[in-house]
Amino acid sequence: MDTVEVITLITYIFFVVLLLSTFVERSLEILMAMYQYLELRWQWADWWNRLAERYARRFNRLYGLQGEGAGKWKAFLDGLFWRIVSESPTPGGPRVLSARLLRLHYLRIVNRFVAFGLALILVLALKVDLIEYLMQLLREAYPQLRLLASIIESKTIHYLLTALAISIGTEPLHQFLVRVEELEKRRRAKAAGGKS
Repeated sequence: MDTVEVITLITYIFFVVLLLSTFVERSLEILMAMYQYLELRWQWADWWNRLAERYARRFNRLYGLQGEGAGKWKAFLDGLFWRIVSESPTPGGPRVLSARLLRLHYLRIVNRFVAFGLALILVLALKVDLIEYLMQLLREAYPQLRLLASIIESKTIHYLLTALAISIGTEPLHQFLVRVEELEKRRRAKAAGGKS
């Protein structure tokens, strides 16, 4: 594979990921707006409050455990639960579980699953297999990757990995391209500095 073919293939891969990721992100924004409308219309805020109260009772029971190693247990629970879903506790007061943060974390998780589902539907409908193209690129540059290629030769795994790459969104791809551009600028600056 010559340089022009490599550049064409890389451009194609980036274009497909960017296009499909943008479609998935915009679809998620529309779905989220619809959900927020329904949430306001049907007043689901009470449901989040009740869920937060239920979790708070469970967490308080866990925190109430006494005995040897209770301090380590509480520190573990702080890291696992309270930093994820609670507001900062008031000094000396009871811990407060935030329904707002609980809702936020639930919606983030649901968002990731819906994004992956949408991406998988697109990948299967369009039969997009980016992993095959990547393996094709890497096989010639790194012959030792043949073992990896044989491990993930299943089309199902290719489609799942492609959907995962698309569902992550455009931001990681953008960051990657920015880093590549910075590396290229540094390389040019070094080359220009070496000539003078």
